[in-house]
Amino acid sequence: MPYSEPCTAPYPQPGPQPGRRHGILLSAATAAVLVLPVTACSDGGGSTASPPVATTATATATPPTEEAPPSTEAPTPTDTGMDTSETEPEPEPSDDPPPTEEPVPSEAPTTPARPTGDAASELWGLRYQGTAEVQVDAYDQCSVDGSRRFTGTRRYSLAGTLEIGRPRDGGDQSEANPFTLVLSLGAPSQDGSISLWSAGVASASAHDLAGNTRDPRLVLTYWGLQWKRGTVSGTLNDTHTREGVTLNLLNWSRPLIACHPEYGSLPGGFPEAIGTGATLSGDLDQRRARLTVSGNTADGLEQFRFTFSG
Repeated sequence: MPYSEPCTAPYPQPGPQPGRRHGILLSAATAAVLVLPVTACSDGGGSTASPPVATTATATATPPTEEAPPSTEAPTPTDTGMDTSETEPEPEPSDDPPPTEEPVPSEAPTTPARPTGDAASELWGLRYQGTAEVQVDAYDQCSVDGSRRFTGTRRYSLAGTLEIGRPRDGGDQSEANPFTLVLSLGAPSQDGSISLWSAGVASASAHDLAGNTRDPRLVLTYWGLQWKRGTVSGTLNDTHTREGVTLNLLNWSRPLIACHPEYGSLPGGFPEAIGTGATLSGDLDQRRARLTVSGNTADGLEQFRFTFSG
């Protein structure tokens, strides 16, 4: 009869078990197969030994956590909380002197500045309104020997206009002045009225004596003007009476009969040509004008002087 063990110890007694050695766990990377003996017990007190049943226990391998090696990369600004805004590199030291600050231009003045240098073109297109105090010394030739004699002085206060413009041109000629000047005092028919033109343009024949076509405009220059730093001066050099274009005039009332003023004077006066040698001088800028002019008529019977302010 086969040997039968009591059913008091169906499982093996504690003792050393596979997978442990001196209290240290072996690697769980492999599955351990444990074979446990199973004893079947019967109610009859006997037992029949069954063959050992192989029970397979599979352990899930959990790899041990390995410590990551220290990183050799530099920390990014985001990881370290650094300011991510760009910073300009510090300038390298230089031996050059530091730059000077440019002055901030101030507001333009409300009134035009006085022209500087010889910028006479800044006056082109200007027009001045003003007055002039005119003094005329009159003479005649009624002496016994026919010499000139003084007959009296007349004074006038006249409104006037001074115009400054671009030098006149026509054909292949142009006015040789820094600007053209026209001064008018009083009405043309008023006694003592004066007109001054630095130059004018006359109309001539469109053909020369040989029949060749030419520009009919002819520039006639009367005054030679000089300009320097706001000061103007000039001299009447040509009356152009031979061309029949006399523009520099003094309107003067003479007796109807020479040497007999008792018979009256010409009504409205008569324009007398101003002779060469008359002079002008004064100041001009973009705000005001002051000119002093003196001279005499071409026949020498009237001498005049006036100062225009505008």
